[in-house]
Amino acid sequence: PQARLRLYVSRNGQAGTIRQILNEEELLAKLKPLGFQVVDPGTTTLAAQGELFSRASIVVGPHGAGLTNILFRKGAPMALVEMINDTTDTYYHFLQIARLCGYFYRATLNRSEGTWRQMTNAHADIDSVVAAVTDAIRWEEATYQPAYKDPLTKL
Repeated sequence: PQARLRLYVSRNGQAGTIRQILNEEELLAKLKPLGFQVVDPGTTTLAAQGELFSRASIVVGPHGAGLTNILFRKGAPMALVEMINDTTDTYYHFLQIARLCGYFYRATLNRSEGTWRQMTNAHADIDSVVAAVTDAIRWEEATYQPAYKDPLTKL
């Protein structure tokens, strides 16, 4: 429960995949210095996904099946930053999972390239994602900060 791995969920690992984040490299240039590593569930075994997500204190990624891996963290604190395409109907799947599991949650809107609702490539709003990640990092630091113990008392 004390693991503090930070993950960015990508779907750009497979050529020709739809629903990619077109400016992902620019986004990763902001996230990697904050300690994020990239995982592409489409190219990662289920066992490896379970191992990574069970240790993730912050997960950032586009709305989609890859985010269901947050369930591997159940029972331990976690923050989720979900990136939702602006052409979609409002989806509450991961907000509901986050609430049921007691996770910290933020959402941002991507700028979609097409009109196929969630089924289109998009550009992340990098400033919004970084702001949401900053909130998540503050939450993480407060959550995992060791409680102060006065050495002179038995508290």
